[in-house]
Amino acid sequence: ANLQTIGSISITVGYDSSRLAMILAVLMRHGGIDLHFNIDIFVNVVGGIKIQDTSADLPVLLSIISSFKDIVLIKEHYLTINGTF
Repeated sequence: ANLQTIGSISITVGYDSSRLAMILAVLMRHGGIDLHFNIDIFVNVVGGIKIQDTSADLPVLLSIISSFKDIVLIKEHYLTINGTF
């Protein structure tokens, strides 16, 4: 499924493209991350399964933040977001 955003392309395999669109919208609106320039986002679920549960949203969000800010997220970074480990 292809999801077109402004000046970039997002492709999902095994993950709902509308969920990715919502995650990107939240990041742009509330996360202070400007995704309006030419970037490509690829989300691929290994093993041929299709994730329909919301449990994958946080890891997808964190991987986008990690890639965009070019940082490695360690336990201390996302412990405050998730609340548990």
